Amino acid sequence: MYISLNISISLVYYNLYEISNDVTRLHEMVQPC
Repeated sequence: MYISLNISISLVYYNLYEISNDVTRLHEMVQPC
């Protein structure tokens, strides 16, 4: 039970990390150098 909960939490954190990476990439693309 605890292990599956831990895995789901880490998956959520991984997805949030991926989304934040995409957002920063988009922000860099929008920002003029």
